[in-house]
Amino acid sequence: MSEITCSECISNSLISCHQNNYNWVSLSTMNDRLSNILLTELATKLGMNELSFNKEGNCFLLIDNSMPIILRRQEEYLIIIGQINITLPDSANTNTLQYLLNAALNPLTNQMPGIGWHQEFGVVAYRILTIQQLTTNQLENKLSEFINWVNEFSTSLLQQNTSQSSYDRRIIYDRI
Repeated sequence: MSEITCSECISNSLISCHQNNYNWVSLSTMNDRLSNILLTELATKLGMNELSFNKEGNCFLLIDNSMPIILRRQEEYLIIIGQINITLPDSANTNTLQYLLNAALNPLTNQMPGIGWHQEFGVVAYRILTIQQLTTNQLENKLSEFINWVNEFSTSLLQQNTSQSSYDRRIIYDRI
């Protein structure tokens, strides 16, 4: 094995400088271990037998037998993804469009989940959390906040779309 300088240790995402003769542990491995610990502790806290990630890094949850949630481990992040059980309207007013676009930008301020469109699941909400800055209590709180936000978002979206539509996604064929 060739000799590595400390700056190379950092640039290669290796923890523990080779000069200290510590075992090599990649950041990826460390984040995997931390996320496994978080899930184990969360399961214990919630009175569940076990929670674990599959080989793709996903942990599937079903909240109240109706809301599918995925906890996805991705590099240094734990991403909470939840399907929003709504059907997009055929037409939408300016308020609805602005509401949707504002919600899509939520992750920029890190205050609330963002939304997006997934080909298989439809409208989804997501929240990105940094694994190394996360405790089990914080994960439990963020998950609870996420579930409440998804429920409230569906209701408030319906309220946004009650006034006259200014946008219509249906195509009207009046010419051939």
